[in-house]
Amino acid sequence: MGSAVAPSAFAAPSFALKTDYPTGSSAYSVTSADFDGDGDRDLAVANGFSNNVSVLRSDGSGGFGPRTNYSTGASPQAVTSADFNGDGHRDLAVANSGAASVSVLLGVGDGTFSAKTDVLVSLTPVHLAAADFDRDGKRDLAVVNNGSATVTILRGDGHGGLSWHTELATGVSPSSVTTGDFNRDGRADVAVANAGSASVSVMLGTGGGFFAARTNVAVGATPRSVASADLDGDGTIDLATANSGASSASVLRGAGDGSFAGRTDLTVGVFPYAITIADVNGDSRRDLAVANALSNSVSVMLADTSGGFGARTDFTTGPTPFGVTSADVDRDGDPDLATANLGGNSVSVLLNTSARASGGSFGTTTEFATGSLPSAVTSADLDRDGAQDLAVANGSLSSVSVLLGNADGTFVAKADYATGAGPRAVTSADFDRDGDRDLAVANSGSDSVSVLLATGPEASPPRARSRPGTTRGR
Repeated sequence: MGSAVAPSAFAAPSFALKTDYPTGSSAYSVTSADFDGDGDRDLAVANGFSNNVSVLRSDGSGGFGPRTNYSTGASPQAVTSADFNGDGHRDLAVANSGAASVSVLLGVGDGTFSAKTDVLVSLTPVHLAAADFDRDGKRDLAVVNNGSATVTILRGDGHGGLSWHTELATGVSPSSVTTGDFNRDGRADVAVANAGSASVSVMLGTGGGFFAARTNVAVGATPRSVASADLDGDGTIDLATANSGASSASVLRGAGDGSFAGRTDLTVGVFPYAITIADVNGDSRRDLAVANALSNSVSVMLADTSGGFGARTDFTTGPTPFGVTSADVDRDGDPDLATANLGGNSVSVLLNTSARASGGSFGTTTEFATGSLPSAVTSADLDRDGAQDLAVANGSLSSVSVLLGNADGTFVAKADYATGAGPRAVTSADFDRDGDRDLAVANSGSDSVSVLLATGPEASPPRARSRPGTTRGR
């Protein structure tokens, strides 16, 4: 396992050594869902050469039982999961590149599936994604057709049936599709990675399951996979692609109106073929994981505090990983990774040990003076400048020290305010509803609470107000 420097302020991601599970021949794609209703995430793998999908049921502790294979159409290259018939069980949809069709396998609810039903699409379907495009409460499909440079929209009838609805032109050699509400109008939109034109085609939903003409956005060479999520925490959906021709991942920032700009390219392994998004290290930021087909690895890049990403950390997979997904397969609260290995006829499971093993990492200590015997601390924006400040209860001086933050991790020198005797705890809230954060201090030596009311947003001293059982600040 190779490694690189992760973003400052966080430990590098950590995963246990892979465990490989046999699948059918030439595993192209993997997805995860709870197929048997036991609360554990199971796996489904599309096998391109054996014309089937392998289902591996989880044991709840990160392991998986032997596969069960279900027939699909010819040369399945992608699989996704959704409840297409509204019975509460997860079903499968498989894109069959050799049959110009999609196979739908309805879940029984016990981890087994009914025989396939095939729906014709266009030439060489290679990827698909489920969403409710017409807002009728039923799951539809968007199917990428590499051979005809189109996306077929299949409309769900809510009973497991799908029918042709419309077809949209894409760029050259489309390879992957993702969905999301890119312009925040409440309708599902579509983004397609075009391997032959180094671009992503964005098509905004207009209602009724129809879409506006595409807008193309440039990415790295030969994008094979595209994923969508809010990557920088601004409330809008962003895009990320895995670019096999450039050994890179491209990140496109969403503007919230359906447009994307501010492309950033990140170095990954050799011939990246698939990408997924998850919060790997539990910091509430979305990280990237990329399957690298020719370096037999997955590259994990942690999001930093500025909306960017740190350098990659690589983890070994089985031979030629063509697909990757994330799910908490061992139910420890951390997202794990699974890769579909084309050259190994297997799926590799990598259990996440990041949060459990090391949590966050921190820089050197910086100390700031307070009063004597500080016993409690709280933080809040006390002067309304957008920076977090500190208030410290000083046990032997009958005071609270306020240190105003500079928004860079440093603080100005303390200002002390009188409290009752022996202050042991301090908290902050807007007690008089004037928009400013006030302080309340519990005093063990005088059996009282001191309330110090803030005087406004200009970092001026708080004023204390006498109440029964309180003391007056200076």
